[in-house]
Amino acid sequence: NLRAAVSMDAGGEGLQLCAEGVLHSNVARWTAIAGKVNHIVVYSCAAGNTERGNEGSTADGRYLMGALAIHTEANVYAADRIQWYQTHGGLGNGRFEFGDWEGNLWRFPPSGEPPTMVSRAPVEFADVMAGTAP
Repeated sequence: NLRAAVSMDAGGEGLQLCAEGVLHSNVARWTAIAGKVNHIVVYSCAAGNTERGNEGSTADGRYLMGALAIHTEANVYAADRIQWYQTHGGLGNGRFEFGDWEGNLWRFPPSGEPPTMVSRAPVEFADVMAGTAP
């Protein structure tokens, strides 16, 4: 049981994406895509998580996702808990299946206003993999 082996369901330390990652110290670089995308859906463990006492630190995921939304001028969607997924061989459109969102899914608006909880992202991973995403 992989879930039993996880000792803490916390995140917010950044995203492992590209060589530099997406961190509090470099999120402003994402202005390069400002105005070119409407939505960014982050499939990552607890990217939108901020545990009590981590506000304003490098473990403040809500701040990081909010900053990403501001710098890209896009709505950013991120969950606040570990995202479990299955891997499969032989799927027609990939190997990953995320299923339902774990924890709360948040929409971080580009206006810098506080995030709001939403029931789903505008585009789900399964839609992208199936080729049915808008």
